[in-house]
Amino acid sequence: MAQIPWNNPGVVQMIPPLHPLPIHPKRWLPKFNPDDGLTTEEHLPNFMLAINLNGVTEEDCVVRIFPYTFEGTIGSWYFSLPVGLIKNRDMLE
Repeated sequence: MAQIPWNNPGVVQMIPPLHPLPIHPKRWLPKFNPDDGLTTEEHLPNFMLAINLNGVTEEDCVVRIFPYTFEGTIGSWYFSLPVGLIKNRDMLE
């Protein structure tokens, strides 16, 4: 049986993260579920406020924890996408 790519350490060369993620971001991040009527214009300021209040200053951390805000159908959709497909906010919307 062929080994699946993400279990084969020689297939993808990943650089280590620049900074560690904050502890338990899912506990303090606002949640985004457009099925609840929330728009991206409403969610982004809430997300940035949470980031600032929790002292997250490193851009790589902000980008890596943003998907933890997704819930419901948008979470299922986002995590089913191929890595690197979304390159900007317009594509995400």
